[in-house]
Amino acid sequence: MGNFYFKDGQSIPYGNTLWRYTIEDPTVSVTGVVLDRTELSLSIGETAALKATVEPSFATNKDVSWESSNSGVATVDGNGQVKAVAPGTAVITVTTDDGGKTATCIVKVEQ
Repeated sequence: MGNFYFKDGQSIPYGNTLWRYTIEDPTVSVTGVVLDRTELSLSIGETAALKATVEPSFATNKDVSWESSNSGVATVDGNGQVKAVAPGTAVITVTTDDGGKTATCIVKVEQ
């Protein structure tokens, strides 16, 4: 973050004492997110788990949210579990709470 300076002590006869403190922000921001796969083919009723990896691995807030572009074709829960509902294509997107970084997986559902 920066430096914080303050003076302490007497002036000229005894000199000045200068203290220097570095104040650091302990928060490590997210720089990205990746999924373990970018395409997925399922049949109606099948399920599959997507795994999101937040980068860096030591980020302070690794929370993510999941969304389907077409829940009539494929749904996704808060843990990345995808369920095929009807034929078609849907895009599953994972978004980091910190920074709004995203990754996607195209899900194709067949009869």
